[in-house]
Amino acid sequence: MKRWKRLFLLAVLMAACSTEDNTGIQQEAMDSTLTEDLQALFDQAAEGLIGVRYIPEELLGTDCGGQYRFLCEKQRIGMILSTQKEYSIVTVCEDQEGNPVIVDIQDTEK
Repeated sequence: MKRWKRLFLLAVLMAACSTEDNTGIQQEAMDSTLTEDLQALFDQAAEGLIGVRYIPEELLGTDCGGQYRFLCEKQRIGMILSTQKEYSIVTVCEDQEGNPVIVDIQDTEK
């Protein structure tokens, strides 16, 4: 039940961030360096992932005042490692309780 409540809160947050006014505009990060606070935020959000590990390399930007987009190296756990690196853009948002959660993952090329 708790998981469904969390998913509902995420849906509400995502809907709030996708309005057509200026609140949904993405802003490129002025400084793409990962601070200790950003690393801790990301680590907490990615804590429950199974089968894949995302290693944040830089902050791409923010939007809606509370979402962070990270460029991450994607590592599949338990798979034969490929010589070609894979990358994803991982979006993290804090829920209403202040807990960081992953709200979107898009595979991409660096």
